[in-house]
Amino acid sequence: MSNPHQRRELSGGLSTPEQTLGGPVRGAIDVSGLDQDQRKVFQKVVTSIRSTLANEKELEERYFFITGDAGCGKSFLLKSIIHEIGTEPANPVILAWTGMAAKQVGGLTIQSYFRLAFDKTGMVGDNAFMRSTVELTRRMVMGIKGSDEEKRLKRGAVIYVDEVGAVHHSVLDAISETIKIIRQGMPSSHLPFGGLPVVLSGDPCQIGRVSLFEGSSRYSPEQYPTRPFWESACWGEMRPTIMYLTKFNRGSDSEYLGLLKEIRRSTSEDDGVPKFSSSSVSVLSKIRDRDGGAVMPRFNHTVICLRNKDAEEHNHKHIHSLPGPLHKLMAIDTEASPLPPCFQKKDVDGMGYRAAISLTSALRSPKLGLNFVASDMNSLKIAERRTPCPKTPP
Repeated sequence: MSNPHQRRELSGGLSTPEQTLGGPVRGAIDVSGLDQDQRKVFQKVVTSIRSTLANEKELEERYFFITGDAGCGKSFLLKSIIHEIGTEPANPVILAWTGMAAKQVGGLTIQSYFRLAFDKTGMVGDNAFMRSTVELTRRMVMGIKGSDEEKRLKRGAVIYVDEVGAVHHSVLDAISETIKIIRQGMPSSHLPFGGLPVVLSGDPCQIGRVSLFEGSSRYSPEQYPTRPFWESACWGEMRPTIMYLTKFNRGSDSEYLGLLKEIRRSTSEDDGVPKFSSSSVSVLSKIRDRDGGAVMPRFNHTVICLRNKDAEEHNHKHIHSLPGPLHKLMAIDTEASPLPPCFQKKDVDGMGYRAAISLTSALRSPKLGLNFVASDMNSLKIAERRTPCPKTPP
């Protein structure tokens, strides 16, 4: 098994981006803020990719993985590289698994780029087909067939994937195979990702794979187990140059970033809870509720729990500590279908929805676009509940 954190040192002197790339950096990205290690990576990646695009030689370095601790500036470095390489002679294809990560680097989610939809199996969020590299490749090819994206990939592109730790091996392999199929017959198209340069970024010690749907009988986890991205076939074929950043770039958060580093490198002691050094325990004591949540918060804040179970217990305890009566509002959604609703509670539970939402008059919740007739919750009247399904004849 290949280790994504096996460090490959880069040799050679360091010059400024202006000296190396021929001219000042353009636009709003200010690379003068890059530290020495970041500039070394910047220079290496940009010059190698430009050489690859110009020569199309198989011996050119074209695969890179940028990783490192939290706060080391991986995403900023990636954005600097993307901006400097630009759109000529190859268009950037910037991907990430989540919408937040994609927005951070100015890209699209993998699902959006390849026009992937959830399976219509009656179960919410059924993306279990992504466990199968063969099926996912087929859908990706069909998704961009005849599109502008297909034309750009044929002309040439640079592939960027941020927060790659969230990506399953089957997904990375499918992206590679899809691009190879699209670029068949072109120079180096037999190589991973069709011979296009690839820059992966992220830290799998911070962000693990995002769970795929597990309730599918066709693509079950047992039949199609997934592994980390570095156990993908294309990773072994790429043998990417791995560049590991270690310098924190958020000086004011050094103690907190030290805590994150310990979480990142620690072994689990109690169901995911690591052991901390005395300095990190001191940091934790400043940001946690010293009373363990026994007293109502003095101000609005978000409580981050290590486990879903802890979050559920905290929410349950907090809502029952609020003053005022508890109201349960039953909802029947007829907006999506003209047919009368007919379902069982167990069906709703199986789709991941909550059957009821509990509210009290003292509960503060974010704005959801709902208007309770500008009414005080204490005076809200609950309408008589109607049965959503017709009674079955005896």
